[in-house]
Amino acid sequence: MNVLGGFLMPHPPIIIEAIGEARTMQSQRTVQGMREASKEIADLEPDTIVLITPHGPTFTDAIAIYDEDILRGDLKQFGASEVKIKKNADHILTDEIVFSCLEKNIPIARIDESLASRFNLSRELDHGAIVPLHFVEEAYKAYKLVCISYGFLDHEMLYDFGRVIQASAARLDRKIVVIASGDLSHRLLDEGPYSFHPDGQVFDKTFINLLKQKKFDEVVLLDSKLCENAGECGKRSVDIMLGTLDGYRPEVKLYSYEGPFGVGYGVLGMTQLEPDPNHRFGDRIQTGKQRAYEARLKKEDAYVRLAREAVETYVRSKEKLKVPDLLPEDMLKKRGGTFVSIKTDAGLRGCMGTIAGTQKNIAEEIIENAIKAAVHDPRFPEIEVYELSGLYISVDILGKAEPIDDKSLLDPHKYGVIVTSGYKRGLLLPRLKGIEAVDAQIEIALNKAGVQEDESYSIERFEVIRHE
Repeated sequence: MNVLGGFLMPHPPIIIEAIGEARTMQSQRTVQGMREASKEIADLEPDTIVLITPHGPTFTDAIAIYDEDILRGDLKQFGASEVKIKKNADHILTDEIVFSCLEKNIPIARIDESLASRFNLSRELDHGAIVPLHFVEEAYKAYKLVCISYGFLDHEMLYDFGRVIQASAARLDRKIVVIASGDLSHRLLDEGPYSFHPDGQVFDKTFINLLKQKKFDEVVLLDSKLCENAGECGKRSVDIMLGTLDGYRPEVKLYSYEGPFGVGYGVLGMTQLEPDPNHRFGDRIQTGKQRAYEARLKKEDAYVRLAREAVETYVRSKEKLKVPDLLPEDMLKKRGGTFVSIKTDAGLRGCMGTIAGTQKNIAEEIIENAIKAAVHDPRFPEIEVYELSGLYISVDILGKAEPIDDKSLLDPHKYGVIVTSGYKRGLLLPRLKGIEAVDAQIEIALNKAGVQEDESYSIERFEVIRHE
């Protein structure tokens, strides 16, 4: 086995004494856990460490892999420029991983000078890489580095990417250790970086227990709503790491877990790998994903089902769906504005709509806007076939807009808003995540319209019926 082990390691800069100072004492269990895990890595003597960070350059449609001769970075943004990492990159393994991804249609982007300049990306290692490696360096330095920033792809594809890493290391006879950098829930306490949510504690307990029980498929398929409510940043790193262990049964050791600052820090190692055909989880993950997709379909009403069929038909065949005969009468007889929103586990994937009816009925309106959301939203690349079973779709039917002259008549939980200045117009739907205040709602609508706050503009409000 060329993968010697996998490690979950958190990345809070505060656990480094030069940054945390006295507060580092509040996370001593984590510090000790990091040192124990690093000693274990040193005992394994890997040729290369493959590290997955949540905080490097990220894309909605691709995994990012650093392509530099020397990988370096420091923690000067946290007031500790003396805390730095400088390692030789394992170019041969990086190339093998990239070529294998191309063969298997796993989207991957090399972060080199050209791409970094094009997208204004940093080529320096971020704290998600530096903090774990800072502790590793205390115990072991004789390794090359491959650094990866996960993409917001399907969790199954991230697991498959881990299998690519495993196969690439085997072809090169490269002995590697994989580090999944990631914190767990950020919502354990109100004084943490996010507000408290009870699912934070549920996520951390569930996630760690599943890892300890070696139920890799259940980790990968963990409920997306639970993950979202927890505000975690480590699961996708772990999805990839688990893929690198596919087909092997590890010994699992939890070095430490605590949440002293409202964020869960877990340090866990998987080593002493033994071949086990029952630990090939690809088929189980695919089956579980299909079951979740079918369960989602059963819950969808006619509005959402029509939008999904329109998206799937167009993405698969580039053909526009014909309006089915058996639809509710309102969809066939009434006209009106609609918005179709498409999300994945990673967040918004496309949203397009119309303020008023532009087609002969609501059904046609939904089909048109569903296609636009899937392939014409300028913020996102076109949806591809492999994404279809992971989409969550909602449809908003807009009520009649009414002008208002006092913003106290708005409520972002009840009303959407339209702002108009001359020929410029911006719309924002109600009940959007993170928008709690009227002023924030108006500000975003103005930005969408390209209207300055000091310009003259009118406001309209409208209600929606949301189908999801």
